[in-house]
Amino acid sequence: MPTLTVSRTDHEGLTGVQVAEACQERKFVLTTIVVLTSLLLLALFVIVRLSRQLARMRKQRQRQRRRLKRLRALLDNVPDLIYVRDASGRYLECNRAFATFAGLTVEQICSGSPPPLRSASLMDTQDSQVLSSRYQQHTEQWLSHYDGRPVLLESQKIPIHGSEGEADTVLSISRDITRQKHDEMLLRLQTNVLDQVLRGEAQDIVLHAIVQQIEELVPDLTCSILLLDRDRRHLQVGASPGLPGWYNEAIDGLEIGEEVGSCGHAAATGELTIVSSIQTHPYWQNFRQLAQQAGVAACWSQPIFGNHGEVVGTFAIYYPAPWEPDSVHLDLIRTAAQLTGLALERQQSEAMLQKLYRAVEQSPSMVLITDARGAIEYVNEEFVEVTGYSAEEVMGRNPKLLSSGESDPHIYEQMWQAISAGEDWHGELINATRDGANYWASLSISPITNELGEITHYVSISEDISRQKETQVQIERLAFYDPLTKLGNRRLFREQLDLELRKVQRQGSGLGMLYLDLDNFKQINDGLGHDVGDMLLQQVAERLRETLRGSDIIARLGGDEFVVLLPESHRDGLTRVAHKLIERLVEPYQLLGQSVIVTASVGITVAPEDGRDAAQLMKNADLAMYRAKHQGRNNFQFFTDEMNDEVMRRILFEKEMRRGLEEGQFELHYQPQWALEDEVRLVGVEALVRWQHPQRGWVAPGEFIQMAEELGLIVPLGEWVISEACRQMAPLQSPDRQLLVAVNLSLRQFRDPNLLTHIRTSLEQSGLPPECLELEITESMVMDDEERVLKILQSLRELGVQLAIDDFGSGYSSLSYLKKLPVHQLKVDSSFVRDIPHDRNDMEITAAVIAMAHKLGLGVVAEGIETPEQLSFLRQHHCDTGQGYLLARPVPFNELETLLAEHHWQPVSH
Repeated sequence: MPTLTVSRTDHEGLTGVQVAEACQERKFVLTTIVVLTSLLLLALFVIVRLSRQLARMRKQRQRQRRRLKRLRALLDNVPDLIYVRDASGRYLECNRAFATFAGLTVEQICSGSPPPLRSASLMDTQDSQVLSSRYQQHTEQWLSHYDGRPVLLESQKIPIHGSEGEADTVLSISRDITRQKHDEMLLRLQTNVLDQVLRGEAQDIVLHAIVQQIEELVPDLTCSILLLDRDRRHLQVGASPGLPGWYNEAIDGLEIGEEVGSCGHAAATGELTIVSSIQTHPYWQNFRQLAQQAGVAACWSQPIFGNHGEVVGTFAIYYPAPWEPDSVHLDLIRTAAQLTGLALERQQSEAMLQKLYRAVEQSPSMVLITDARGAIEYVNEEFVEVTGYSAEEVMGRNPKLLSSGESDPHIYEQMWQAISAGEDWHGELINATRDGANYWASLSISPITNELGEITHYVSISEDISRQKETQVQIERLAFYDPLTKLGNRRLFREQLDLELRKVQRQGSGLGMLYLDLDNFKQINDGLGHDVGDMLLQQVAERLRETLRGSDIIARLGGDEFVVLLPESHRDGLTRVAHKLIERLVEPYQLLGQSVIVTASVGITVAPEDGRDAAQLMKNADLAMYRAKHQGRNNFQFFTDEMNDEVMRRILFEKEMRRGLEEGQFELHYQPQWALEDEVRLVGVEALVRWQHPQRGWVAPGEFIQMAEELGLIVPLGEWVISEACRQMAPLQSPDRQLLVAVNLSLRQFRDPNLLTHIRTSLEQSGLPPECLELEITESMVMDDEERVLKILQSLRELGVQLAIDDFGSGYSSLSYLKKLPVHQLKVDSSFVRDIPHDRNDMEITAAVIAMAHKLGLGVVAEGIETPEQLSFLRQHHCDTGQGYLLARPVPFNELETLLAEHHWQPVSH
């Protein structure tokens, strides 16, 4: 029986060999994994290191770029001109300042082929010398700015040796030292000129030196000094060595005048005259060929001024090409002109000393000079003549010999205190002549000091004013007193008021002021004559003196205005005094056999309650006086704060009204006027002004018309009304239908000398036919000055406008002036129409006015028709025209157009 041998196996039946092979394979795999992992880690390590290194390199490059950017910014902000060039002349780098100097951009210069630069050949030569010598150079050279302006550059040229394989380059750093050099030149010029002036060099030598130094130091400039001759109308050559002789001969004796060349214009106007292009400037029209032959294309001329500010000549700079001077050239020409003026002044001063000596000797004033101790060293001929002392008698003596002993000793003390302290002294002394006769002397004594400020001499100038003193009393009376009334005048009153106010402040007392104005004085003065008016003022002054105390101060301020100061007075006492004055002044005056009654309005103010200074009290008293006028006259009023408020309100109102006129806040409304006979027809309108205030809304006419009259604004307001009425009414007219527009004239307008001109202009500009404009005047205007009014009305009628008398019957109705005046219509005042049919008197007056007007060939307009009964009465008595709320209310222009479209038109038949 066969035997089965079974071997032992591991790992699920594998043989031992297989197991070993499997283990070996696993070990290999593990080793491979380890090796690969190590390689991977090494690669990662290398990558990380490389990444960090790259990051550092990027940061380094960023830092380098930022550094380069900062360096570029620093380079571009350096004011010096910097560039780098290689041996071939190519610009490798430059800053913005150099590019600006060249008139190019940095990119254009460093592009390899930049446009040609001014002064390029000179820079090429300098750079080549630096590269060939390999030594740095320091130079000062005039170069041309891109605009042609000469610029002095201080340059540092530094060679930079290239490393192996690199070419050599040159670094150029330049600085504009034009201003510095000009300042140094001007300082040197000033020093040289002052030295020559102090050494007393002749004038022509100094002037030529000024011109030559400037021409030597500044390239391309030519200078000229021309001086005014004695008649101050012509210029003569003073120094002009750089210009051709024939040119100097041509301009020598040039007559000055505006637009006569650069120098002729500068001398005539006293202003710097800059002509940048002679060939195109109108001032040189007559000298262009001359300038072209002389080789000059620009000329700048500065006036030379003397020591009194007068023009004595001109300093001119010529340039060979058209050119506008910069600040350096302007400083140069001004300084040169000043130095020339100084040199001329020195020459004039020497001549002036001779003139002064002769003037002092021949002076009508006494001149006396002493040394510091008071010993007389010099007197002139006038001193000898007035005092009777000879010059030999007073030499070495003290001026006390002139003392009369009658002057206040304190005056001498004050005099010596002033002049010993180096101050001038002015005063009056009573001196005595050699014969002992006294005379008044007006003296001015001035100390003379040396360079150290020490007093070396005293100069006394005096005049004999004895005659002036004799007339001084008369002069003071004329200056401080009213010659008509012998009362103090305004000037004396102000001094007395200031004195009394100081007493009030020191003593705490009271002071009353009464401001008097005569009522209706103008009518008396104009009606009875100025001589009678003067007599009235004299009698008023006498009554004031009789009524008031001797301690009270009375003055006439002017015209019919008087003022009274009552020291140590209070309200109760002032009231009693005011009553007495009014009662005394109202008593009849006898003037050339005529008995005249004149009243006065009095304003009263009290210090210190109402104010502490003169101006405030005068204003307050004036306000109170005007309040008394408004209260009916022949009374007195005390000042109150409300009066001041009223003034401020008027000021504000005036300001607002002026603004309203400027800003177009006013507009016209129109009151229709109707023909009353047969059927009622629309025949005209009355223009009424309205004010639309931006804050207060509609302002009542009764509020602003009267105020405008008082403030003097009624004239510009009235002019606007006339112009606007003509402008708005003109388009409504046609050949077959016309509408009359009535405009009221105030008294101030009627007195305006420009009234006729304005009306004529308004009619012409608007195109309104003159017969369509009616101007309404009041009876009071007629009574103002009948002859003058008649002349004005006649002129208005000659313009072709219609005329009417407004509010007839309410004033000074007179048939005599109705016959003379060229009016065509009367307007019955609404006060008569208002009470129809209840007041029989008003009905009779209205009917009589209508009948009278018709007899005189005048039309009649009735105002204020508000009831059918009034309308019926007026039509019954054949009133021609009427207006009022019953017929139509005033309407703005746009509503007027609608109203006109709804009614018939009536041709103007007046």
